Amino acid sequence: MFCTVHGAENYCGPNDTAITFDRAHRAARPRNLPPDRPRDLICRIHNFPLKEEIFCKTRQNKELTIDGQLVTVFQDLAPSTLQARQALRPITQALLERQIKFRWNFPFALTVNLQNKTHTISSPEDVPEFKRALKLPPSEVEDWTGLAANPTRQPSQKPKWQRSPRKRHRQNHPGIDTSASTRDEPA
Repeated sequence: MFCTVHGAENYCGPNDTAITFDRAHRAARPRNLPPDRPRDLICRIHNFPLKEEIFCKTRQNKELTIDGQLVTVFQDLAPSTLQARQALRPITQALLERQIKFRWNFPFALTVNLQNKTHTISSPEDVPEFKRALKLPPSEVEDWTGLAANPTRQPSQKPKWQRSPRKRHRQNHPGIDTSASTRDEPA
């Protein structure tokens, strides 16, 4: 698949080695996903410039079809970033309705370039000014800063690790005479 995206002549030729992955595995199936739908595949490409090039090409080609199947490529994001993006969904929907292009920045920011001005949301305090500058309709945006501190998943009920008492040195142990020197002393 990545050879198709990147271009077979560059990294996937017959005399070339395959693209190196540090890790690759299937994601757990969400409970509400039908069993006939394929699961997500998570890959970590070893060569960072190659990864960036693949992402750039997948952004350029809006629809990627491999063997007759539609394939979408996304970057793996932290749960806190996904929650923050979900909180800004009313704003992104309003931007899409008005056909205003936006982009997500790393680690987290929503940026719009409009009429040679850059407007950015990187914290909940930026939302009112962002909406005013872009003349977006009023909408309720949840404060996402507390979402990361309160994850939806319950913590594990496993017992915490405990430190065992340190071993004591063998002093006054029966059978070991520590008072007499066993070394030969020089004469």
